[in-house]
Amino acid sequence: MAARKLQQEVDKCFKKVAEGVTEFESIYEKIEQSTNQAQKEKLEDQLKREIKKLQRLRDQIKTWAASNDIKDKAPLLEQRRLIETQMEKFKAVEKAMKTKAYSKEGLSAAAKLDPKEQAKLEASEFLSSMVDELEQQIESLEAESESLQATMKKGKGHAAKAERIAQIEHMIERHKWHQGKLELIRRSLENGGVDADQVNELEESIRYYVTDSMNDEFMEDDGLYDELNLQDEEDAYGMNLDNDKVSSQDTQSIQDDTATEAEGKAPSTGKQRTAADAVAASAVRRPSTQLKSPLPTLATVHSTSLPTLSNGASGNAAMKPATVPTRLVGEGLKYASAAAAAAANDKNNVGIAPLPPPPSTTPGVGPSPLPPTQAKTSTTNSPSTVSIQPVPQERASTSATAPASTAAAIAQSSKAASRGKAPIQAAAPETVEPTTKAQSNGTANGIKPIEEEDEEEESIYHLPSSLHDLIESYEVTRKRPPPLNAPTTQRMQEASETNKPGALDAEAPRSYLPDVKFHSHARFPQEPLMILDDPRLYTRIDPDTLFYVFYYKQGTYQQYLAARALKDQSWRFHKQYQTWFQRHEEPKSITEEFEQGTYRFFDYESTWMNRRKADFKFAYKFLEDEV
Repeated sequence: MAARKLQQEVDKCFKKVAEGVTEFESIYEKIEQSTNQAQKEKLEDQLKREIKKLQRLRDQIKTWAASNDIKDKAPLLEQRRLIETQMEKFKAVEKAMKTKAYSKEGLSAAAKLDPKEQAKLEASEFLSSMVDELEQQIESLEAESESLQATMKKGKGHAAKAERIAQIEHMIERHKWHQGKLELIRRSLENGGVDADQVNELEESIRYYVTDSMNDEFMEDDGLYDELNLQDEEDAYGMNLDNDKVSSQDTQSIQDDTATEAEGKAPSTGKQRTAADAVAASAVRRPSTQLKSPLPTLATVHSTSLPTLSNGASGNAAMKPATVPTRLVGEGLKYASAAAAAAANDKNNVGIAPLPPPPSTTPGVGPSPLPPTQAKTSTTNSPSTVSIQPVPQERASTSATAPASTAAAIAQSSKAASRGKAPIQAAAPETVEPTTKAQSNGTANGIKPIEEEDEEEESIYHLPSSLHDLIESYEVTRKRPPPLNAPTTQRMQEASETNKPGALDAEAPRSYLPDVKFHSHARFPQEPLMILDDPRLYTRIDPDTLFYVFYYKQGTYQQYLAARALKDQSWRFHKQYQTWFQRHEEPKSITEEFEQGTYRFFDYESTWMNRRKADFKFAYKFLEDEV
């Protein structure tokens, strides 16, 4: 009879637990869905009443579980665990309600619950997982390729295996290309260049490539990433520079090989096919940007000075036309570049007189005639086209030995030594000493010290008709400096005086960077009010606000004003504890090094309120006395 009555009480308790848990769950869902703070507080009170009822039932269940009257204790333990689960939920709700909105915990929780950041994080994780899966596929393909290469040496059927190896290499190349694109998208996503919605739109296509790219029926989409416009990001991260460098190197090596084969014997058919395939492959893989990089200017010499090649036809085919570099806007006409262009346009094989460089005097080096063994054959700083491969810039071209080039060297050397009035004899060109080379290179590049105008007449220019207007306008402008009292000069001076800096320009610019960026309407003020920099305002502000300004506006003028206002209110700053103290009563003991007594201090770390500290020893060495 007693056991039956006890069982009835247990059943009633279980029924109350089920009803209480149901009510608790409904209130908990309302709190999760509510956005009104006042409504949340009311629901929290209801939740607290329900959890107290469940706690009383839990105590009763614990009493029954500890006694020996009930043999089957499994239902009791199950109901106890159910109540404890609801208690954990209530603790989480209570902690969330006690968290202040603008505290560190509140701000971090708000950041975690930001839906945009959550979507960006999920998109980034998806891209990382796809990159890892592609890396696994690349490793498996490389292992298969190595195994096929190992078996090709032993058995037959090399054609099928070679075709499979080529197919594997193509797939690995495509996988690595997609890996680079996905990494670029992930970087742009983190930097704000790409939205998470754009990544989500491409999620199915990317997943389709990763999962089905090895199938025979796979159809690849070449314009998969075109909608994202990743060209700017590729340039910013330098992904195109490596391809351009490799392309330029491939093209240069192919040109060198072609020139070598033209001078020597004809190569075999297999080598020609390999070179042609390499050229075609490089052209398909990446467009060559060889023209974008500045090439050295090729100063051509006359055909009479070219050495006789063993095979004239192949030698002419291997010759490259001279390339004239593009001059920058506003750059004056260089004598060396004009001479190079004139030599390139000379089609009648008639020697032209080079442009005489402007007279220059190098400080510290006296004008002396060049010895016969130091006559140069070229004043330009570029290699000669006689040798197929370009030579270094500091080395003089010595392959041209014809009278035309020798005459050009004599004319230029005599112009450089015109102040010494010493004759120069023609001789075979040899390598010039380092000091002479430095002077010649500086003259050829137009880098020369400032000097006075030479009054002697310039020699007659033998130039193409396309350069006559440039030389004439240059000479007219050079010989006619504008007067200082010209109307144009006066107008420019008056226009510049209108924009001269004033007294306010000497002040430091007032730039405001908000701690928490919030895009407000344009009609709202974008900077704090100027009254916040007025010291009189801080004498009427309560200490709590002053503490906020001091601790949360560090490194600003407002912090300095707040510190001064707190000192006026008898607060003292402790440099060791970084805390403000104030005497609660007269100190019990005062010495030259410290004072001891009861103090009030502002607890800025945990409670944000004034607290009392009895029998505190304030050492004067930690007292801040600079403000």
